[in-house]
Order: sequence, then structure tokens, then C-alpha cells
Amino acid sequence: MDEKKLQELFNLFNPLEPLRFDQIDELFVERPRSPLPRILASLRMRPSRILLSGQVGTGKTTELRALIPRLTDTFTVFYIDMEKSLNLNRTHRVEVLTALGLGIYKAACEAFEIGRDVKERPDETVVEKLCEPIRETIRKRQTKQWSFDIT
Repeated sequence: MDEKKLQELFNLFNPLEPLRFDQIDELFVERPRSPLPRILASLRMRPSRILLSGQVGTGKTTELRALIPRLTDTFTVFYIDMEKSLNLNRTHRVEVLTALGLGIYKAACEAFEIGRDVKERPDETVVEKLCEPIRETIRKRQTKQWSFDIT
């Protein structure tokens, strides 16, 4: 094996980097005590909240990325990389909700085969419809101590 191929192979197994979506089919190996079958069965039986926790590099993100294709026959699934989308050191729950709303919007665009230009640059009225309930919630809960506005 040449040095370049060996380096490429070595880089695939970086414990701090999850497998990319395009690598799952080729490189993912389900572990003997993988949580995937239990998570899949639980979600199909009744949609619920599931906490997948573990140390850095133990495969949480890779497991979730491997789960997604198994759910698409039953659920509309979208993936948001919060680390890439938000500043995790200074994130407010409103920003998380907005990121989720935009993720749902993009998933709907894909489901209804709406063009890439619309998906990447959402129509202002659609974004407004996503943001208005969030703004209204903030207005209702706003106190003197917690004062800001989403524009």
C-alpha cells in the first residue's frame, strides 16, 4: 500500500471526526451493542425524545447519521449541524428554534422539489411566518430583566 493511500485510510478513522453522510454506506459498521435498533424500534412504536450521550469520539454523531436513512420511510428527517450553524458558546434557545424552523423549511423544499435557489435563499414571507410565532412568544415572556428583540 502506498503512503498516500495509507494516509487517506488513516484519516478516515479520526475518532474526533464523525463519518460524513457520503461515507456511511461504505464505512459504517454497526457495533454489537449499538443503540440504533432500540432507537429505531422506539421511534416507530411511538415518537419520543431520546438522549444519546457519551464521551467525545464515541460515535454519537456517526450513529445518528446512520439512523437517518432508516427513518426516511416513516418520517421526514432533516439534519442540522448546530456546531456549524450557531456559536455554541453564546446560543440562545430562540436561535436554536430558528435553526430548526429553517431546517424544516429546507426539508419541505426537498420534499416538494422546490428549487435550490429558493431553498438557499428563503422567501422573506416564509421566513417571516417562521419567525413571527417566536417573536410573539418572546413578547409574551419578556421581562424587565430579559429584554431583546429579534429583527
